[in-house]
Amino acid sequence: MTAINLHISKSQAVICVDSLASLPRSKEPAKFVSKAFPLMHIHTVVLGAGTFQFILDWVRFIQEQSYATNVLDLNKITPKYLNKLVGKYSTQGFEQNTIYHIGYMEKDESIHAFSYRSDNLFTSKKYEYVSTVTKPPIKIPEVKTLPDDLYNTMVQQKIEDDKALVGEKVGIGGKCFAILVDKHGIFISAGKTLDTG
Repeated sequence: MTAINLHISKSQAVICVDSLASLPRSKEPAKFVSKAFPLMHIHTVVLGAGTFQFILDWVRFIQEQSYATNVLDLNKITPKYLNKLVGKYSTQGFEQNTIYHIGYMEKDESIHAFSYRSDNLFTSKKYEYVSTVTKPPIKIPEVKTLPDDLYNTMVQQKIEDDKALVGEKVGIGGKCFAILVDKHGIFISAGKTLDTG
């Protein structure tokens, strides 16, 4: 699965995501992958947790078939098309999936952030300002320094995940990539190793 931490305000969103892909059943590390996909043409980042191929298929759908011109247009069509897409995976032991869209709208000079969960038929959930979202959930102090506070939170998530039983593991590791979305664009850090030592 994936560790995703978000801090959303009206003027910017900061996203932190790990890069470890684990084997579905054993949660053993398999490889490192990119889990966030900047779509500059709609000033939006798409990311997800769950079945990696499902997330890639969603990004591919946006690139090949969607006529959305911004994150709000994309939000209008997402639940319908994610529910169609999930049918492809019905016989493959499909796990819990969550898709996130975080984008900037020039029209209202604002960040708009949404999530779509498979256990809720991909119903759109809009995040309010100021929101801090952690997946897996963990209690964090007030966010003061970005992206450092989100990175430090991910280190704590990894420590907790490493202690978990196999069936309860998320599988967190590799590097933590910080992504900034604001009126100037989408900016991605070089990544910082999730060091728990």
